[in-house]
Amino acid sequence: MKKFFIIFLILVLLSSCAIAYLNNIFLPKKIKSLIIKSLQEQTQSLVSLGTVKFNIFKGIVLKDLIISDKENTVIGFKEVESGFFILPIFRKMIIIPCLKLSSPLVFLQRRKDNTFNIQELLKGLSISSQKGNFSVTVQRSEVNQGVIPAQAGIQKGYDRMDARFYGHDKNGRRELPEAELLHFSVFVRKVVMLDAEVDFQDDTFDKPFRKRIKGLNLILYLSLPANLRFNFWSNDPAIKIKAQGEYKIPQKELSCRVSLDSFSPQEISAYYQNSGITIPKGLVSSLIDIKLRDNILCARLSLENKNVSILRKGLSIMLNSNIKAGLEYNLRDKQVKFHGNAVVANSGISGAGFFYGIGKHKNTFLTTETSQRRVLSSPTSLANEVSCPINNISADAEFSNSGIFVKNLSADILGVPQKINGRIEFNQNQVSWTDLNLNFLGRSYKTSGTLKDFNTPLVQLTLASEGLSLKSIFLLNKKLITLSSLSAKYINSEFQITGEIDIREPHNLYSCLDGTLNIDLEDLREFVALLRMNSRENKEFLTAQLNKANLMGKVFVKLNLNGNINNLKSCAVFGQFLSPSFSAYGLKGGELSLNYEQKHGIVNIPFARLFFYGGQIDLTASMNLASGEFPYLLTAGMQRIKIEELKKDTQAKEKDITGILSGEIKVKGVSNDFSKLNGSGRLIVTDGKLWGINLLKGLGMLIFTHDFSRINFHEGHCDFYIRDKNILTDNLTLAGNIAKITGKARVGFDNSIDALLNVHILDELVPLSGTFKDVISAVVGHADKVGVITISGTLSDPKYKFKASIPDIIKGLKETIFGR
Repeated sequence: MKKFFIIFLILVLLSSCAIAYLNNIFLPKKIKSLIIKSLQEQTQSLVSLGTVKFNIFKGIVLKDLIISDKENTVIGFKEVESGFFILPIFRKMIIIPCLKLSSPLVFLQRRKDNTFNIQELLKGLSISSQKGNFSVTVQRSEVNQGVIPAQAGIQKGYDRMDARFYGHDKNGRRELPEAELLHFSVFVRKVVMLDAEVDFQDDTFDKPFRKRIKGLNLILYLSLPANLRFNFWSNDPAIKIKAQGEYKIPQKELSCRVSLDSFSPQEISAYYQNSGITIPKGLVSSLIDIKLRDNILCARLSLENKNVSILRKGLSIMLNSNIKAGLEYNLRDKQVKFHGNAVVANSGISGAGFFYGIGKHKNTFLTTETSQRRVLSSPTSLANEVSCPINNISADAEFSNSGIFVKNLSADILGVPQKINGRIEFNQNQVSWTDLNLNFLGRSYKTSGTLKDFNTPLVQLTLASEGLSLKSIFLLNKKLITLSSLSAKYINSEFQITGEIDIREPHNLYSCLDGTLNIDLEDLREFVALLRMNSRENKEFLTAQLNKANLMGKVFVKLNLNGNINNLKSCAVFGQFLSPSFSAYGLKGGELSLNYEQKHGIVNIPFARLFFYGGQIDLTASMNLASGEFPYLLTAGMQRIKIEELKKDTQAKEKDITGILSGEIKVKGVSNDFSKLNGSGRLIVTDGKLWGINLLKGLGMLIFTHDFSRINFHEGHCDFYIRDKNILTDNLTLAGNIAKITGKARVGFDNSIDALLNVHILDELVPLSGTFKDVISAVVGHADKVGVITISGTLSDPKYKFKASIPDIIKGLKETIFGR
């Protein structure tokens, strides 16, 4: 026991002496300079080293090891621990069980030429394997002037990075020939890196992008039988990343899993800001399983987006999604195969520019898993002059290299629910869809088409529904849409349009369009039913007005338009309207022709003619669209309209009314206030028989017998003017062979009437026989005026009051009895 204790003390003493010698003489004076010189030669960089110590528990310990270029520290280690042992000389290797790197600092710089500053440092590093050996060479040593006892009188020295050994005698002469040089390798079984920090700088931007990542950790170790395993993680709260996996050395097979938790895309905004995209909020988490074998890379991706807001030039996307995808990439022939599905919820799109840059991101697809379908809704909306929000989206879909199959897709576009299903096929330069079904406002639609060349898209589109068919071909070239053809048929109406639309500014869509339209006016009511208007009341009002107007007939239109179609009032428009027959409000017209001109906000109708019940109406008009009140001026003339034909299409069709109507009118006003309507005109009736009119029938029965109600007026006329919501005349005249009525009248826009009429009896045709009342009528016929009638009430219910003119009646009696 005592002997054992003495031996133990001797060993401790010798070990202490050896450690003291290593730490105070050999390591600081020889090994330290050797390490510095070797690293400098290998990296071509500046190297500094604080201390080199031997620790019985840690092995060789390097402190404050720094590799730098002329400006920055490239790699710095606070402490490097390296325990080691040497196998028997015939194995020719040094084993390091564990290499521990504490608090390393790495400056990683991407230069303007897309090279990295660390590339030069890695040139001397290699990874290799040996058959039957479970170690991995991570770096080959470079040591100068090291001494290892070999045999009496012989020293073994080594230099250079490849650790080739040669012999010297006591006088320093070389003893072993070159062919007998010994080769030693340095193997590391395990590498542990703790609390590393990477300072990344990207100089490819005008303003260098810089990001510091802290708390990086790595464990790399050799596992039986011949596998290299690793575990990597980050404690940086901004980038929570984890990775673990293994590399099977004999099979050259890599498998790993990488996860990223709650990452904000704002951290890398420099890489997408030039595209005009901003991502002000949202988090992304992902999980990727990767396997590489026989030059085939397989990956399975799970990606989750939480409240990711994407903005770009008026386009706003709020995205919450869970995407699952599989990918297979052949490194030899560069072929890619992929498939997957996704679940999207609480997301939406609003704003303009949906199709801008459609070719910027190829092979990017979004689908929804059938078993986990959810509904999308978006609180996000952009205040933009052109906005098209899409909310409440849900879908079932799958995607792969062959295309996307979508079914049961639903969305609210502009607040209108839609359902879409069908198939979309795609390749690197084309998207096509066949029999894509959608539902809009309760109407089913089917569409097919192709989109070729994402850089300059050429679109061919067909759309069909009950009563509707549409075909279009257009080219999008640098934000200019060239419309080669757009033809459509809706019920019995057709149109064709060609031209160009500049979409560089969504609020200013300058267009040059030519079109022809063949409109069946009865289709307008059906068309209005499809329109989305800003209020239900406006839509109901427009529908009611169309029903009331009861427009009928076909109108052929030829149009040319130049200007911003978002502001039609500012456009220059020239058009011709022709119709073989035209009717409105139950009144039937014949041939219609009209010329339309619009320029600088002024509408001008220089010519319009409608053949109407045996006569015609000629009209000219103008309107100022630039003014908020839309002031207008209208001049119209009527010529020889037959009243007996006109009455057949009115409520007076059973009444005994005939005559020829002519006249003219000139009015001016504003479209939204009838109280400002002013104008003047003249009406003329010839060859008339008008006592059947309600107003005059009561008047005739008041003055004459029923026989006199069949009086034919050879003339009726008045000059009138419009003012203060009234139509007024001071020279109303109805003249016949027996009677003449003159006076003045007022008819209000509210249907009220006031009139003061003078009644004159002409005796030339008064019958000499008849009833007592007939004789009296003949007697008073000698009077200049038999009385005055006042009319009040309304046109539909007039009130009469007769006041006899006594002096004129006495004068008539006198002339009858005594002669003139």
